[in-house]
Formats: sequence, C-alpha cells, structure tokens
Amino acid sequence: MRRIIRYLGRRIGGRLQSDDRGFVVVWFALFSVVIMGMAAMSIDVGLAYYTRNRLSQALDAAALAMGAAPWGTSQDQLKQIGQNYLNQNFGNDPATDKPVPLQASFSQDQNTISLSAAVAVPSSFAQVLGVASFPVGTSSEVKRQTQRLELSMVLDNTGSMWSNDNIQAVRDSAGLMVDILFGGSDVHPNLKIGIVPYSVAVNVAPVANQVVSKFDHPLDTSSINTKNWKGCVIERAPPNDVQDTSTAAGGYWTQYWWPSSKDNNWSNSSIDNNTQKLQNDVHGPNIGCPTPVTPLTNVKQTLTTAINAMTAWNRGGTMSNVGMAWGLRMLSPEPPFAEGAAWDDPVWKKAVVLMTDGDNLLFKLTNTSKNNINQEDKSVSSDWSAYGRIESPFAQSVFKTTNLGTVKTMLDNKLTSVCQAMKAKNIIIYTVVFTSGISAQTKQIYRDCASDPGKFFDAPSQDDLKASFNSIANELSRLRISR
Repeated sequence: MRRIIRYLGRRIGGRLQSDDRGFVVVWFALFSVVIMGMAAMSIDVGLAYYTRNRLSQALDAAALAMGAAPWGTSQDQLKQIGQNYLNQNFGNDPATDKPVPLQASFSQDQNTISLSAAVAVPSSFAQVLGVASFPVGTSSEVKRQTQRLELSMVLDNTGSMWSNDNIQAVRDSAGLMVDILFGGSDVHPNLKIGIVPYSVAVNVAPVANQVVSKFDHPLDTSSINTKNWKGCVIERAPPNDVQDTSTAAGGYWTQYWWPSSKDNNWSNSSIDNNTQKLQNDVHGPNIGCPTPVTPLTNVKQTLTTAINAMTAWNRGGTMSNVGMAWGLRMLSPEPPFAEGAAWDDPVWKKAVVLMTDGDNLLFKLTNTSKNNINQEDKSVSSDWSAYGRIESPFAQSVFKTTNLGTVKTMLDNKLTSVCQAMKAKNIIIYTVVFTSGISAQTKQIYRDCASDPGKFFDAPSQDDLKASFNSIANELSRLRISR
C-alpha cells in the first residue's frame, strides 16, 4: 500500500515532492477513497444482515405453521404449507425475484421438522471490489410437545349414550385424539395414554388383584380373574374416594355386585352378566359396570382396540367423580397403577380429558319391564352404584340421605374435590360437556373443574364433540422453536 501511494504521489504530485504539504494532501485523498469504500461496503453488509433476520423470522413462522398442521398431513402438503408462509412473510429472493426455495427434512415420526433457506443479496457499493452479492442462509427446527405426555381420557359410557348413537361419536372423537397425538407412530416412546370408561362405577379389572382383598361376589369368590365378576368396585370411604392414596393409607376397595331384588331379579341360571342393551330390562349382579379401564400405554393399537370396545351401559346413573378419581390414580406412579412418571418429574406433563353427556345422579327405575324382570321396588330409593344403593349402610354413611337431589349436589362436590386434587398435582384438566340437555349449573361445575376457562368445551352436537377433541389434541401437541 505504501508503495502504491508513493507511486501515485509521484505521478500526481511530482512537482510537490519537495513540498511536505502536497504529500499530505495525496495521502488524505487516497485514504478518503478507502474509508468511503469501507463505509459503502458496510451498507451492503448491513443489508445482508437485515435480510437474514427477515428470512429467519419468516422461516420460524413457516416451521410453526407446518408443525400446527393436523397429524397425518403428508410431507408434501406440510412443505407446501411452509412454502406459502415463507412466501407470505419474506417475499421473493432479492437476486432472482422468485420465491425462496424451502428445504425441509422430517424425523421418522414427524415429531421434528427441520427447515433451511438461503438467498443472495445483490451488492451495490461492494461491486467495485468485485463482490457481486452476499449469500445469507438460516435454519429452524420445530418439535411437537406431545413428547413426554401422560394422558387419562375419562369418558362417559352411561346408558344415555345410546341416544342418536352418541357412543359412536365418543369412539370417533377419542380415536381422533389418539391419531393426532400418535401421528405416524405405532409405538411412541414419549407418549402414554390411558382410557377410563365410567358410568355409575369404574371397571378396574386390569389391576383388580391390587385393589380388592376380600372376594364375596355371589357367582365366584375364589379368584379375581373370573368371567362372572367383571371388575367394578365399590369406592372407599371419604375422603379416600376422591384421592390417590395407597391401600395402606386409604384401605382396599370391595367388589361391586347388585343383590337380587325386584328391580333386578336374577338367579344363577338367568343372568345378563356382561350384556348391554338399549333397554333397561337387563338383570344380574354386574348391571351398570362398564368396559374395563386401559392403563397408560404407548402402544396405539392397544388404545384403538379399547376405544372400539367401549359401549353404553344402562341403569345406575352417572358418577363422573368416580371416573375422575380413577383418572387421577391412573396417572400416579404408585399402585394400583404404576405406569405414571413421578409427580415432580419435570420432563413429563400429565393431563386429563373428562367428557360427560349428563348431570351427576343416581338413577331409579320408574317403569316396569314388559317381561316383569325389573319391576320397580318402592322399598328402594335408587339403583346400585359405586356407593351401593342410596339406602345401603355404606351409602348412608357417605351421603346421610335418601334424597336423590341432595345426593346429586354431593356428587358434584366430590367431582370438584377430585379436580382440586388434580390441580394441586399440576395435572392439566380439559372438560367437555356433550349434548344440549346438560343444565347450566353442571356446565359451570365442569368449567370450574377445567384448568382454565379455555380448556372447557361445550359440545351440543356430535360434530362439536369431534371438533372439541381435535382442538384439545392439537393444543396438547403445542409447539416450540427448538433451534
């Protein structure tokens, strides 16, 4: 550089070589050119950095849009979604005036979507230095938050679900949720879902050996693994009926069976033991006992089979508080279910979806069967339940009334207690009321049960039910920018 300057100095200011002031002028002129060139080039570099920031923000938006698409969307469709967002938020490549090509790759289960994009920013001032453009690129990665999730689906399987084949809508909605959460995976290493069908009781046959210590079912008292006792249980005494306490602290459950009587006249030779019907003229010790629970599992087919096996069960009533109590226990790391992660495990999130199509109540048969199988017995005040009959000794110790209206209020209060116990353990609660026949008071109870008002869904129709489950599943699949 010094040689060049001296050469230029001699050519331009030969007559000033003996004049120091002339040499200074030449030096100043030359350095001014260099400084102005550097300043001009900094403008080009700054424009390149600005363009990269815009591209990065547009790519993040594209990644989030792709990740928010429903599970099952093809990779080509996902890439087109991302390309549309990139075009909208960034525009064309400055060098070609054409859309910026989006490069995308997917993990095998589509839980991770990796994106990259690059453009060339034409230079203005730097061209005098031979720099025609500045290449800039960026990348983004999005992950679905279904990883590390344990979910209990507590689903109403009461007899009213026969109406309009609403039970099929429940199957479809629950199956949709499983499809969305599992995505393309048949076995998901970071997702566990359990199913709790409920009516007036819960069938815990898969863990019955751990919850029942005394067997007094009239058809089989020798073994829990029997075709005669389905697996429903009578709840424990309060407050353990709404809590996740060990058998050491809260005691065991007892076998559920409905004694033979006028409103359920059965004998060993004439029993609809495991049969569900559209009418109320079923009879046997297991009336009202629904399909068994499915403990937390990461196998999609196990859940699909369990959901398809659900059906509606007449008689008894609706006790969502009992269903929720078993939904809580299913998420527990302690027996009788032990599949759940530790309560304080920071990696796993726990959630519950509770669905009902009616108010909490104990049912009482008020019409006689054409076959006179179930004549109303005016000496009794209710059907059988997870607390027995309302006038039975155990139910009286719990409710201290035979007024079914008062019992309804107490069941609502028990549901509230379970919801509070779940929130204390940081379980995310979603609630769904299905059909339009639910009272405003019950809707408020379910709204209060949810973790926040946005997690309460009012679904008056079958389409609304599916839309609600779809929204919940996609929220559970919330996204985060990971890189």
